[in-house]
Amino acid sequence: MKKQKPETAPKNPTMILAYFKRQHQPLAAMWNGGDEKWVAAVPQIEPVGGEWIDTYFQSEQFSNHDLEWWVEI
Repeated sequence: MKKQKPETAPKNPTMILAYFKRQHQPLAAMWNGGDEKWVAAVPQIEPVGGEWIDTYFQSEQFSNHDLEWWVEI
């Protein structure tokens, strides 16, 4: 997969793999036209009672200028 420039990212409900500033890994994301921001699934890990680890995704929004590169999924 070739990294694409931010200005070529699809501004529709197409899901992409996106790399945003201040993130440590690419994230599954899509454009939210209502808010004019990217919404992405950010992995979270939380220990619970010292017995097991709860893993889940949290939605976060990113401005268009935070997108550094993207690729098709």
